[in-house]
Amino acid sequence: MTARTDSIPATPTPFTVGIVLDPGGPLPPDTAPTLRFDRAYWAGLVHAAEGGGYDQVLFAGSSAGAAPGLDPVLLASALAPAAERIALVPEVITGALEPFHLAAAVQTLDHLSRGRAGWLVRPGPAGAGGVREDIEDASETIAASRLLFDSWEEDAEIRDVATGRYIDRDRVHRVDYRGSRFTILGPSYVPRSPQGSPPLFLRVPALSDAEAAGRLARAERDFALEYADTIILDATSGTHPEHTLRALREAGATRIVIEVVPPSGPEAVSALAERALHWHRDGVTGILLRPTILPGGPENLDTRLLAELWGLGLPPTHGRSTPSLRALLGLQPARNAFAEARLAKVGAPGE
Repeated sequence: MTARTDSIPATPTPFTVGIVLDPGGPLPPDTAPTLRFDRAYWAGLVHAAEGGGYDQVLFAGSSAGAAPGLDPVLLASALAPAAERIALVPEVITGALEPFHLAAAVQTLDHLSRGRAGWLVRPGPAGAGGVREDIEDASETIAASRLLFDSWEEDAEIRDVATGRYIDRDRVHRVDYRGSRFTILGPSYVPRSPQGSPPLFLRVPALSDAEAAGRLARAERDFALEYADTIILDATSGTHPEHTLRALREAGATRIVIEVVPPSGPEAVSALAERALHWHRDGVTGILLRPTILPGGPENLDTRLLAELWGLGLPPTHGRSTPSLRALLGLQPARNAFAEARLAKVGAPGE
């Protein structure tokens, strides 16, 4: 294999590689159904992914036809303390969990992972209004959650035994969110997490030209463009993602990863690595592999593609100092809206 670095920038943005595991997905034949409920099984997969060079593991939410499985957020939280480098990103379905508790769960995962948590939001069944209503509900859930993330400033915890003060009350802020479906009053019960606001992923499907022109497809893209820190372009159906990729880039998307089914044989691995190189030249910042069948164990986790990618000259992330998922993705440190408003008030004339 010949390394190709002629078109790679001298100081390139790292190209991330992740794997998507579905707790309710099918297991290999002759595998005990109880394996999906074994914490050691999942810990082994995460450890193998981390050792093999993957940057993140996404835990998929339940889907039609899937077997009952572990909750993605709780599973990621159980595995986070033992992971050293890899990021953990559970998928959450809006409309199934109160936004207040969802925000607290994501903050908790960020604490447990020491700043390597993200969250993948899928608009869920909020009501009878169909996909558009689901998107509206998801938008409100994200907006309210981000306010809750900010409700504790970074230095709100004092823990001063001498004075008996645990928090600075001026740095813990009341959230007053009134949406069309829920109301939230008061701060989160979880202090500000290491990243402040864990990166948000949203998925859009790769569509043909005709499909992409539809109103629903445009609504999904607009939703992702407005709220996502990273957009996942889902090409697992086999549809070529180039048209949707171009539309997203023209609309201003800067962080896009493409989700595909893992290749099988050596030739398919090399072909996907070549495609990933072209995608990277078109502004794609990473790739996600979503196997149709869960690995039978850590030894079955395929890492061949990573070696092919680095051999072609794509910039790897390993060896870089990336203490948080935000840093890995090239995101700036999260701002705190409440802290900025407080400081602006303090500095205002007459205060």
